[in-house]
Amino acid sequence: RHDDLTSGRMIVVSLLSVIGGGSLGPEAPIVALGGGLADLVAKLFNFGPAEQSVTAICGMGAGLAIFFDNALGGSLFACEVLHRFGLEYYEAILPALWTALVAQLSSRALSGRAIGPLWDFTVAEK
Repeated sequence: RHDDLTSGRMIVVSLLSVIGGGSLGPEAPIVALGGGLADLVAKLFNFGPAEQSVTAICGMGAGLAIFFDNALGGSLFACEVLHRFGLEYYEAILPALWTALVAQLSSRALSGRAIGPLWDFTVAEK
């Protein structure tokens, strides 16, 4: 659990890192930004520690899903990145996948991109 000041600092530093082209790439700040915002939402609704962890994982997965345009990869990465020995938050898989999918589809809809396959494979003429 973070206090409000830590979550706020994490959000500001993450935004500055992404805007300024931080040397570690945009992925780590986006994960921190999604997790920090979700942590603030969890505190706003007075979630318990377990629900707060799941909410932070959902926020991290949603941020990665928007950045990579891949809901499954973003949600699974968010579930396993917190642990040393792989996936340990089994109860967070479905909520993380759901929020990542909603984030990905919302991002596509708001940016005007089609909600469908990114590539179109046509058969070459002979």
